[in-house]
Amino acid sequence: MIALQKYKLDADSSDIDSKVKNHVISNLNDREKSLELFKEEWDKYIAGINDVQLKVGSLKDNIPTLKLIRDNAQNQLDFFEIMKIFGIMMVAEAVRNNLDSLEIVTLPLDEIELISLPPHRVHTLIGLSQEQGTIQTG
Repeated sequence: MIALQKYKLDADSSDIDSKVKNHVISNLNDREKSLELFKEEWDKYIAGINDVQLKVGSLKDNIPTLKLIRDNAQNQLDFFEIMKIFGIMMVAEAVRNNLDSLEIVTLPLDEIELISLPPHRVHTLIGLSQEQGTIQTG
């Protein structure tokens, strides 16, 4: 900007042709306005970066809490997986213990019925109390 002011002073000299003087001063004024606009946009850009840094900084404070939530959720999923495996093992053991006593008979397809799994049983199995409407965790 200082150089622009110097050029304006030089162009304002009485030794400079008036057409050239007007053209140069107009050109310098346009350049000065462009630099001001650029500086304003740059300041907005820097302000945006600072805003993002503040937001990221506040999120960094929540990292321990977020990690605990994640680890707790993983533990809950692991628990359900263990319970699923345990349930399969119990069914397999029951089948193995009773296999010898079962007589293999032909059962017509229209007599095969699936075991009912009503919503209250699903709630009980997944630990959701129907009365309270909350998830019960171990």
